[in-house]
Amino acid sequence: MHSCGKIKGCMNTENLVKSQKPSILQAFISGFNTTTNHIYLILLPVFIDLFIWFGPQFSFEKLLLPRIQEISSLPGVDNSQFNDIMADYIANLTELVKNLNLSVIIRTIPVGVPSLISSLSPTKNPIGTPIRFEISSINTLFVYIIAFSLIGIVLGSLFYQRSAQSVMKDYRKPSLSEFLIATLQVILLPVLLLIIFLMISAPILMFVSLLSIISPAIGQFALMSAMVIILWMIIPLYFTPQSIFLFRQNLFNSIMTSISVVRFSLPGSALFLLFAMVLSEGFNILWRVPPQDSWMLLVGILGHAFFSTAILLSSFYYLLDAAQFAQQILIKQKDQIQKKML
Repeated sequence: MHSCGKIKGCMNTENLVKSQKPSILQAFISGFNTTTNHIYLILLPVFIDLFIWFGPQFSFEKLLLPRIQEISSLPGVDNSQFNDIMADYIANLTELVKNLNLSVIIRTIPVGVPSLISSLSPTKNPIGTPIRFEISSINTLFVYIIAFSLIGIVLGSLFYQRSAQSVMKDYRKPSLSEFLIATLQVILLPVLLLIIFLMISAPILMFVSLLSIISPAIGQFALMSAMVIILWMIIPLYFTPQSIFLFRQNLFNSIMTSISVVRFSLPGSALFLLFAMVLSEGFNILWRVPPQDSWMLLVGILGHAFFSTAILLSSFYYLLDAAQFAQQILIKQKDQIQKKML
C-alpha cells in the first residue's frame, strides 16, 4: 500500500519517503531516459497519427452545411450592417466543416494517446487523398462519435497503463477486470471535470455579466481574472489520471491525491506544469512545419510521439516524488498532533 494521508494506492513507500521537495529537472531527465529505454512506448502515438493521416476519413459535411446556410436567414442577420461580417463567418465555418474528419475524436481528452495529426486534421497525404465516407444522418453521427471515443479511451488507458508500468519497477500488471475498472474511471473523469467546471464558472460568469452591464471595461478585466481563477482551481486536478494508473485508485481518491500533491509541492507543481506545457507546445510548432502532403511530416510525427511520451512519463515521476514528499509532511503533522495531546 501507498499511504500518504489521503493518498492511498498500491505501492509500499515506507522506505521511499523523501526529505526534499520533488525535483522538476530530475523528473524530466527520468522521463526522457525512460522513453529512450522503452522506445516501444511511442508506437501507439505513431500508429494513431498514421491512422488519422492515411486512414479513411469520416465527414459530416452534407449534414452540417445546410444548417450553416440557414444561419443567414435568421431574423436580424440580413441587416446590411452585418452582411460582410456574416458572409466571412459563414465562409470560414463552411471551410472548417469541409476539413473536419471525425476520426480525430480518437484522440480523447484528458486521457488519450497523444496525437499531432489530430490537431492538423489533414485532407491529403503524400500518397494522395484518403478515402472519405460521408455521414448523412444524426443517428449515424452519434454512433461514430461514441465508437471513436470509446476506442480512444481504451487505447489511452492502455497507453497510461504501459507508461506507469515503465516508471515503476515493481509495477504489477493489472488483470483485465482492473484495467476495465481503471478505464471506467477515465470515462467518468471528463464528466466530473465538466460538472466541476460548470459549478465554478456559472456563478463567476454571472457576476462578470453584471459588471459588464455597469462598465464594459471592468467586465473585460473581470472576465480575464475569472479565467485565471477557474484555471487555477482546475490545475490541482492535473495528476488525477496519473494517480488512477500509478496508484490504482478510484476516481475520488485520485482527485484527492492530485490535490494533496499540488498543495504540498507548490510552487513546484505549477512550475512543472508550466515547463511541460511550454516544452510541449514549443516543439509542436516545429513538428507542424512540414505540409500535410510531405513525407517530412513523418519526422514531426516521430518527434511529437517521443516528446509527448517523455513529458507524460515525467509527470508520473514527478507525481511519485511529490506524493512521497506529501506523505512525509502528513506524517510529521500527525506526530506533532500526537505530541501535543500527550
